[in-house]
Amino acid sequence: MTTENATQESWEEAIKRVSEGAPSTPTAMQEEQMISTGADEFPTKVSSLRHKGYVPYWDTRTGGYNEGPQYLKWQIGEIKRPDGSTMYTFVDPKTPPDYGLDLYCPLNADSPDYYKVKNMGFNECPRKHVPNHNALDLHVQKSHKRAFAALAQLRTESMREEDRDLQRQVLQSNQKLIQSMASQIVPQVVEEEDKDKTPF
Repeated sequence: MTTENATQESWEEAIKRVSEGAPSTPTAMQEEQMISTGADEFPTKVSSLRHKGYVPYWDTRTGGYNEGPQYLKWQIGEIKRPDGSTMYTFVDPKTPPDYGLDLYCPLNADSPDYYKVKNMGFNECPRKHVPNHNALDLHVQKSHKRAFAALAQLRTESMREEDRDLQRQVLQSNQKLIQSMASQIVPQVVEEEDKDKTPF
């Protein structure tokens, strides 16, 4: 069997799976994915997700991904940092991204705060790797308005409960202080009364 026949058979199998209604992946488009239906005259397959004529390049320190036109490749490759090192590479350096605080949306099942909103009826959110608290608040405020209001109410109630607990602790400590001071004063008063009663 030649490579051409094997390729033709794999195409036919893929077309058959798509026409039979095989479940497609719910994620974004992938390379080598069939995007045509059985009703289409010509099968369509994604060969590449890159724009035609664009080349990928990465920052040598952060690993940040970008694409640039093929005709600018030589200029991109010659960009230097102030210390003289090369700024970009055309080979993925596999540098792990810096997510800052690496926070999760509270509606994400992996979030440590998810237990607070789990039973409130909100849909889960896949958002993760949020770099700071401000960005997280903006995300929740814009993307989950009802959840933002519910979380704000939970925060307010929690703060009120903490204030009440603090007030109870202050009252208890004040009562203990007053009792200890009173117990010290009473023996002194009794001693003074005893001195007044004793004859000379």
